[in-house]
Parts: sequence; structure tokens; C-alpha cells
Amino acid sequence: MKKLLISSLLLSSTQFTFASVTSPSIFKEMQSTNPGVVSGRKQRAFSFLAKKDEIKISQDLSSGPLGANSEFEAEVSLTNYSAFYGGQGGGLTLELFSETGSGGRKNTLTESGQATGFTTESTLSLMTASLGLWDGFGISMTKAGAQDKQEYNLTVNGSSSSQKIEADYDLTALTAGIAFNLGVDIGLFYTKADLKAKTEGTGQPDQEFDDSRIGIGIGISSPNLRAEVGLVQNTEESETENGDVLPKMYEFTVEGKLGKLKLGYTGRYFVNGFYLHRGILYNNLAYQTNTEDRLDNTFNFSYGSDSKGHSFSGSISIGSVESEETQPLIDSDETKYTTTTDSQSISLSYAYIF
Repeated sequence: MKKLLISSLLLSSTQFTFASVTSPSIFKEMQSTNPGVVSGRKQRAFSFLAKKDEIKISQDLSSGPLGANSEFEAEVSLTNYSAFYGGQGGGLTLELFSETGSGGRKNTLTESGQATGFTTESTLSLMTASLGLWDGFGISMTKAGAQDKQEYNLTVNGSSSSQKIEADYDLTALTAGIAFNLGVDIGLFYTKADLKAKTEGTGQPDQEFDDSRIGIGIGISSPNLRAEVGLVQNTEESETENGDVLPKMYEFTVEGKLGKLKLGYTGRYFVNGFYLHRGILYNNLAYQTNTEDRLDNTFNFSYGSDSKGHSFSGSISIGSVESEETQPLIDSDETKYTTTTDSQSISLSYAYIF
């Protein structure tokens, strides 16, 4: 039996909490992707957020060795809680983000009408500190630690396998960014990231990965409207079944304000298996073997005071992608099966602006 794929498990923070590359967000409770815009914040804000991710993966295996009516399904469920503080700009400005989360993946394979499967359970702690040193320049650091546990005893297509695995992951990411205006808003940042993986029960040695990346964006901004487009890509290529590729992401954000109501949309187009650093668990539980290009759509809203007082926010993110992938639970089967991955996320948050 092929070695089961192990998930890299750094839980994803909500996509609603960060989306600012060229200028500060209209949403005061939103953290900046580019620390170069931190000093441009207009008000201080505390916010608390809860988020739920649900992902379903399915394969029809009838054309393979398991025969008719055989199938594979995986259900991923993630729950995250986070807190954020953003200071008032104009000089040294601090942003702090802390997150804790838990979740897992339930895998079920049906053969001859009989279902068998196993689960993966995960936990996370994550913190990011960003400092705007002056208007247009800032630095940030992200530190995350996670643990994954999975245990299984399976018989698939006449072959049996049992395993008990514990995996620990440690991520350190340092970012420096600048932002300026030349008739339009421009943002640039560089992230130096190292991911360390330690596993027990697989015989694999400890591993360390360089996951550094660069980002650039261009946009426009006013008190009531903000829009930007951006590109983020890895600095090193990744190995895939189709050769070496360069993971990248195209991003588009538009935000508007009408009185106390604020609305926003962010579209992210992932290419060659790119993933967000804060979405490592989300990526690996749902898209670990899937490098198909895909579009994720996030819609968010906020209602409340823009300068002082209470604010309530929410977001919903949906995505779907179809790919051709092998089934790692079936020994010696190199058939690529049509795989459908559907995802949806919802978040709710409370903020106090002051």
C-alpha cells in the first residue's frame, strides 16, 4: 500500500482578517498583509472572530480495481478563534494577531458496499506581530506551531496496513514591506519563511522547507472606496508530477462604505498549488495532492461606527475545483480519478473602534 499522505498542519486563519497590500483597509478590524501599510491606519481597533471551514472531497473509483460502486470521500472541518489589535497610525504603529484552532479530516473509502476509513486530528497556535516603523515601511513576524495525530488500520483491495503517526510543525515567517503613492497606491513586500516538520511513526527524517515569497500590488483608495490588484509568488519552484512549477496567486479586492455599512469582495486565483501561509492546514487537508488552478471568492460586510464604538462583521468564502488525482489508499494503482473539491467558510466577528 502506498504511504498515506501526511498533512502539514498549520491551521488557516480566516481570509477576512487580512487583505491590504497597497493601502489600509476600510475595515478597521482587518490586518495588513503588507506591513508597509500599518502606519496608515486611521483608528485603533480590537476585534474577536470565530470561523468555520467545511470542505468535501469526492472520487468515483468505479473504473479502478475496486470495481463498480466504489468511491472515496473526505470531509474536513476546521474551527478557528482569533483576536486582533490594530493601533492608530501616524508613526510607530503596532498590529497584533493571535489565533487558536482545531479540526481534522475524516476519510472514508467504500469497496464492495463496505466502508472503511480513519480520521486526522489537529491543533494550532499562531501569533503575528507587525510594526509600522513610519508611514510606508513596516516589518512583521509570524510564529506558528501545530500538531497532527492520525491512527488507522485498513484493508483495501486485499492489502492491509496499520499506522500511528504524530507530526509536529513549526513555521517562522519574517516580512518587510513598503507602500507609496505615485498617482496610484503601490505596495511591495518580501517574506522569508521556514517550515520545519518532525514526524514519528513514518521513518521519515526531520525536514525543513524554504517557503519564501514576494508580493506586489497596485490600487486606489479614498475614504469611501478602496480597490487593489496584486500578485504573490514563491521565490523557489516546487516539484510536482508535471515537473517543476512556480506557485503564485493573483488577488483582487474592492471595498466600499456607505454610512455605517461597509461591503467588500476579495477574489484569489491560486496557480500551481500556491497556498496562504495562514492556510497551510486548509491547503493540505483539502488540496495537498491537487495543484489545479482555482478561484476562491470571499464576501465580507461590517456594520457599525467607523470612528468610535461597536462594529459587527462577517464573511463567507466559497470555492470548487475539479482535478484528476490518484487514490493513495489503493496499492499499485496509478489511475487518475476525477476528484471534486468543494469548500465553504463562514466567519463572524465583533470589533470595538476607538
